[in-house]
Amino acid sequence: MIWILGLLSGYLFFVPGRGKEETFWYDFIAPLWLRNKIYRKVGCSLLLLFAIWTQLGFSLTCWWKYLIIFGLSFGFVSTYHDYLGELKTLPSGEKYREENTLSWTVTGFFYGLAITPLYWCGIPWQTILLRSIVLAIAIPIIRKIFHVHLQEFLSGFVYILTILLCLQEYVLFLLV
Repeated sequence: MIWILGLLSGYLFFVPGRGKEETFWYDFIAPLWLRNKIYRKVGCSLLLLFAIWTQLGFSLTCWWKYLIIFGLSFGFVSTYHDYLGELKTLPSGEKYREENTLSWTVTGFFYGLAITPLYWCGIPWQTILLRSIVLAIAIPIIRKIFHVHLQEFLSGFVYILTILLCLQEYVLFLLV
């Protein structure tokens, strides 16, 4: 199930990341109405919660923590920390910051921190930190891939897949 959630998250990272002006032969899988970034923010945040629930089950006593996780995820998947990037100039003279390895590392780390409220549901802080470190390593590597659409897809995919890796470690921790 988590693999399917990961594929859906990858799709929701990819489609809004394309922009409304881009056209490609595979536009039939990326309709214009779905290219609004709100679909990434809401969709990936919900998929993160579903991934958590498939691994740990749903606990009604943690409902407010799930709400915080949703809010953190919503904010973190839309923040690329480009203030850490390199200052560049467009041909028009307009200045902007371009994302670099440092900005992607911080972005990945914050992706991992979205599950921090699970600490108060019994998840060890080491597991949360492990997921953050894995994403802090994976996201900059993924962002080095030449094809930007593959970058977007893989970023969304590992965002969910790391729940499987880290929360499985939590389950093993309980058995020992």
